[in-house]
Amino acid sequence: MRQYSLTPQEEKNYCVPSCLQAILRNYNIEETQREIFQQLTPTEKGVLIFDDKFKNLLSKFEFNYDFFCIIRRHLMNLIFY
Repeated sequence: MRQYSLTPQEEKNYCVPSCLQAILRNYNIEETQREIFQQLTPTEKGVLIFDDKFKNLLSKFEFNYDFFCIIRRHLMNLIFY
């Protein structure tokens, strides 16, 4: 059975850094959540995941990244009509 280690958030707004840290550890790449956070664009609730900083961070570790968003039809109606 494969063993997994938990990667809890070290700070309230480190959700994305903790997820990225867990993914990187799976590839034997050690990066602290703070180091990850400092390379991203901060927001009130965390970090942006759809800007160049996020893409550049993943590229640094030779990961490909494309962001896409699906908006529910009724929300699109509110936006476009």
